[in-house]
Parts: sequence; structure tokens; C-alpha cells
Amino acid sequence: MAQRKGNGKNKNRGGRKKKSGISGSIIALAVFLVVIALGITAVCWYPFSYDKVFTGVRLNGENLSGMSKIDVEKYIDEQFNDTIQSKSINFTCSTGKKTIPLKDFDYKVDSSELSEKIFNEGRTGNALDRFVNVYNLLFGGNDVSATYTMDEEKLKLLIYSELEKFNKDASSPTVNGYNIPEQMDKLKSDFANNKVDDLKIIAGENGYSVTVSDIENAYIDALKRIEETDFSSDIVVSFKFVEPEAADIENIYNETKRDVKNAVFDYYENKVVENEVIGISYDWQSAQEKLNEGVKFIEVKVEYNQPTVTAKYLEEKKKDFYKDVIGYHSSRVNTSDVPRTINVKLSGEKCNLIIGPGEEFSYNSVVGQRTAAAGFQKAGVFIANEIAEGIGGGICQISSTIYAAALKAEMDITERYHHMFTVSYMPDGMDATVSWGSLDFKFVNNRDFPIKIVTEVVNGYSNVTIYGIEDRDYEVKFESKVIATTPFVERTVETFDIPVGTTKKKQSGYIGKTVELWKIVLDSEGKEIERSRTSKDTYKPCDTIYQIGVEKPETPTPTP
Repeated sequence: MAQRKGNGKNKNRGGRKKKSGISGSIIALAVFLVVIALGITAVCWYPFSYDKVFTGVRLNGENLSGMSKIDVEKYIDEQFNDTIQSKSINFTCSTGKKTIPLKDFDYKVDSSELSEKIFNEGRTGNALDRFVNVYNLLFGGNDVSATYTMDEEKLKLLIYSELEKFNKDASSPTVNGYNIPEQMDKLKSDFANNKVDDLKIIAGENGYSVTVSDIENAYIDALKRIEETDFSSDIVVSFKFVEPEAADIENIYNETKRDVKNAVFDYYENKVVENEVIGISYDWQSAQEKLNEGVKFIEVKVEYNQPTVTAKYLEEKKKDFYKDVIGYHSSRVNTSDVPRTINVKLSGEKCNLIIGPGEEFSYNSVVGQRTAAAGFQKAGVFIANEIAEGIGGGICQISSTIYAAALKAEMDITERYHHMFTVSYMPDGMDATVSWGSLDFKFVNNRDFPIKIVTEVVNGYSNVTIYGIEDRDYEVKFESKVIATTPFVERTVETFDIPVGTTKKKQSGYIGKTVELWKIVLDSEGKEIERSRTSKDTYKPCDTIYQIGVEKPETPTPTP
């Protein structure tokens, strides 16, 4: 029994020793892991805590490790900017030298931006990225390049500005002692006062100037020197002597010439509203040619052109403006057609007016749009090969009568159309149809003085008289000649407007014609001296139309 107890005690002692050894191993392992963790933490924390340039960072081969960002910026300024900013680009030519300092066009290394870039080497990305970046810098390094920047546009402007200072302008030519174009206003004033009998032109003297091409070459050369940082020698700029431009005689002429103008008379106010203008002209082409050939002094004779119509002449003449009848025509009005007669009178009342020399008469413009509001009635008009009713029917009688009077006055007819069918109130070929917005009747007063149109509708006639100054020593008359005819046809149309089965004549027909209108000129003894065709018109035949009454169909009753 004692033996067994003794063995039991020894066994327990051995178990305690084994447990003690395991515990020590665990503690040692834990301590090791803590040390490793702290080491890793320290290494990872290093890129975040270190406030200097990391080891391995270089600038143009120079080691910047351990420098602060401020120190790096100072280093860049000292090594690059302070030395280069004192330099300049020099331009020379035969007339002198111009210097452009590099600092004037901001030639430098951006020390703030570059120092920021250097300092941030190894400081981008997450913790692992930064650890890798710092490791790569430590064992491989990174060489950052310094790059100069500049304001090229400012350099170009400086080069243009400086090199243009070498220029010497050629002296201006003179005309009658005035520098041209600087003193053009004084020369124009002399012309305005009619004080210039001739032009004395003296060519300018030579000058010299750098060309645009030379400046561009200098700019290109400067860029090359800057790229190579070679500022040791001057850039040679070539200049050339230039002759002054010859006086621009054409421009002088355009500035000083004066078109001759007749006095202007307001024929409605019956007074002169603008005086005549004496014209000025001279042979500028010949003068320009001589200057271009190198002639240094030229004289040019100035011509003053007198107007044909002066204010004094018009004041004396105005009493005779409308003393003669130069054109007249009368046409018969069907007064039994009351609405049509109203339209004829209304349009005729509007056609009493004065037309100045060169002015154009427009029937549509004078009469205006034919509307019920304007007082026009419904009357017969030509529509689609038939005679129908429309607002303003009959107004063509006035336009046609004016046309005939204008022909006799030998006005310039600028727009005129014949009717679809012949009209009973005018000789064939002497009618003029109009339609608002499309067809107009126009003529121009081709005389030197105004004319007055007087239109009357009285005693069953439309009378148009054109008054003016008769200066013709001959008489004109007109003849119509029918050269072809086209027969009309009879046709029947159904209508609901008359009793069923009855027939009624709606429209009488008449033949179509092709008509030539001839102008005949007679001398003072009534002898024909000239004949010419004025127009050739083709009128359609007008059909005879019968109406037959038919039963109007019943309108079906709508189904509910």
C-alpha cells in the first residue's frame, strides 16, 4: 500500500512540469506575434507619419531624400528659376537691338507644382500601396524631371510688339499740300466749296519695315532657342527697305467726286425741296497709272459739271407743268348696271393724282384692295371661262382707260395684262385687266416734268386725261388688227334655280381673237412717218351658256 502511494505522488509531480513547459511556449509565441504586429504596424504607418521626401526620390539626378516640401520648392527656385529668369532673348538688326527677358513671358519651372509632385512620391493609394511605393523608392528610386513652361501667346505678342518698333513708316503722299489720307477731310472741304481747280499730287518717300514673314521666323527661332535653353547668341532679324504706297487716287476720287444732281421738286407741295448739285469729276485713272510708274509729281484737271435742272428753272417752270393734254381716252360706261357703275366711279375717284418724273404708277397701289368695307360692290367679273359676280367687278374699265391714255402720252408701260375675253368698252388690244395680289397695271412717267392724271366718270363715260408739258412735234394714234379668230361654242348646264324642264340663256357667246395693236406716228401735216407693233394679245372665245332646270334631289333623313 505504501509503495503504491509513493508512486502516485511521483506521477503528479511529472504532470505539473509538463503543463508549465507548454504555458511558456504559448507566452513566447504571443510575444513574438506582438513584436511582428508592431513591426508591421510601424512599417505601414511610416508612409503616413514621415513628413520629408522619401529616400530614393531625385530631381534631374539630384537626391532630394529627407528634404521638406518647403526646402524642395526653394531648391527648385534656386537651381532653375533664379538662374534662368535673369536671362533674355535678344534680337538684332541693322537698326538696333531689342531684348525680351524670359520672365516677361513667364518662362519658369512651376516650383510649387513640382515640389508638390516630388513630395507626393510614395504617398498615393491605400496603406499597402504606399508601403509598396516606399519599398520601390528605397530599392529602385525615381528621377523626376523639371520642365520649363511659358506663355507662348505672350511671347508671340512681345516679339511682334518689340520688332515692330524697328519700323519706320514711309512718308505719306500729299495732294494739294495735304497728307493723304490723314488730312482727307481738309481736301474734301476744299472740294465742297468748289475751290479746287486741279490736283497737285506728290508721291511719298521711302521707309523700311520688318515683314510679317521675318517676324514669324524670329518667333520660330526664339522657340527653338528656348527649347534648347540656348540664350548665348542674338537672333538676327532681317529688315527690308520699302517704297511708300502710291496715293490711292481712286479712293480720293470716291471721297471727293460729286454726282451732278438736278433740283428736286415736290409736285404735291408744288415747291422745290432740294437744290441742284454741281458735279465734280477728273481723270483719276490716268493719275494713278503715272504714280504706279514712279512719277513723283502729277497735276490733274478738275471738271465741274453743271446740272440741267436748277431750282430757279423749276420755280419759273412750275406754272406750265400741267398746261397741255398729252394723253386722253374715253370709254362708255353701262350705267344700267348700278353696282358695276359704283365700282367704276369709286376706282376712278382714286385715280386723280400727280406722278413725278421717273415715278411709277401702280393701279393696285392707288386703288387698294377691293373689299365691301372699302365700298366696292358685287358685279360681273371673268372667272373660269364664264362671267360671274365678284367684289369690285368693273374696276378694270378705269385701268383700261388709263392704259389707253398712257399709250397716247407715250409713257413707259412696265406691267400690263389683257383680259380673258374681249371687252366691249375698249378697242381690242387696249384693255388692261387687274387682280389684287397678282395682276397689276403699271407705267413710269418718262418725262422731265410731272404729269397729272384726271379721271372722271360722268354722263355715261369714263374720261381719263393726262396733263403735262407737250414737247412733241408729232401725233400718235393706235389701230387694232385682228389676225386670227376662234369660234365660240354653245353648252348647257343644269341648275336648280329655274323651274324643272325650262331653259334659260345665261350668257351670250362671242368669238375669241388674236389682236395686234399698232402705234402710228404722224407728222404735223398728218402724214404717217412711223409704225410699230405695241402688243399682240390672244383673247379666248366666250361660250354661249344655256341653263336647264332640273329637280333638286331630296336630302336623305338622318337615321337616328
